[in-house]
Amino acid sequence: MCDCGIEVISRDRAAAYSEGARCGAPQAIQVADQATGVWQCWHLLKNLGDALERFLLRQYPLLTKTASAEHLSRQIEPPNRVAPPPTERQKRETQASQERRKHRFEQVQQLAEKGLSQRDIARKTGQSRNTIRKLVGHSSLPETHYGKRSSAVDPFVPYIKARWQEGCCNATWLHQQIVSQGFVGSVEVVQRLVQPWREKRYGRAGPVPFLAPSPRRLRWLLCRDGEQTNQSNKEEEQSFIGRLLEACPAVIVAQDLVRRFCWMVKERDVASFPAWLEAAAGCVVPELSGFARGLRQDEAAVQAALSCEWSNGQVEGQVNRLKFIKRSMYGRGGFELLRARVLHRAAA
Repeated sequence: MCDCGIEVISRDRAAAYSEGARCGAPQAIQVADQATGVWQCWHLLKNLGDALERFLLRQYPLLTKTASAEHLSRQIEPPNRVAPPPTERQKRETQASQERRKHRFEQVQQLAEKGLSQRDIARKTGQSRNTIRKLVGHSSLPETHYGKRSSAVDPFVPYIKARWQEGCCNATWLHQQIVSQGFVGSVEVVQRLVQPWREKRYGRAGPVPFLAPSPRRLRWLLCRDGEQTNQSNKEEEQSFIGRLLEACPAVIVAQDLVRRFCWMVKERDVASFPAWLEAAAGCVVPELSGFARGLRQDEAAVQAALSCEWSNGQVEGQVNRLKFIKRSMYGRGGFELLRARVLHRAAA
């Protein structure tokens, strides 16, 4: 603002704002959709994202087809692998463990021959009394067996199996029945017990089907650069995006144009705007070419937004403050109360 009139008008991109600024202050420079900080050109980026989302929504059959291909690729199980032979290091460690067990067994036998009690032997060797009891009762070193451990549900297995064969396949019901008979374990124990029977009867459940990301979710995934994508995306989403780019070259064009525009806004590279506008207007994606035609009609104001420091951040802040005060009254206050709360300092 100066004595000769208004020099700069920061406005939204609607045609009515452009026409009003041109009629009211034809000499002023119009800056379209400019704000401050991370929200610079927010409406431009939102309009671009909406255009990309409309394009992806039109490609929804392709998205579902690509998701099905991704799901089928994950159903292929890797071939059975034969366990590799033990390495020399593993052999040495196994042999050392056997010699250590043999030495402890001989030590326990020697102390037992001297007449020491099991408690004294456990105190001298540092082993538990249960281990000492097992070793003293053998004339030779017992073999180590890693068998199935006993479970509290074992006494109830015959009853559960009989009820299962009768058609009762609900683990919760089976758990309630054996609880009335004295079982004190949780329902998860019964679920683990009947899981092999369930797979044998109904078949093993396949992998969880992969669903295509929604157009809105995919919109954000495509807008991010490569480093952000690798850090934040899930592995299956990265694989899905790779398949989608291979299946539809138009998505590659759209992703390139969107990323270039985001970088141009971030770096305020106004010199690259004409070339981007030309490429977008002639691309194979109708939604982006339409967005580019809209920018061409307001090209001067958009270029000013990329080069000028002027913004409507103060206006947006005051509008946000006004909306916050209005919402805090829960719709019960009228205009006079709102006016008094906003202008109370000026009135004082």
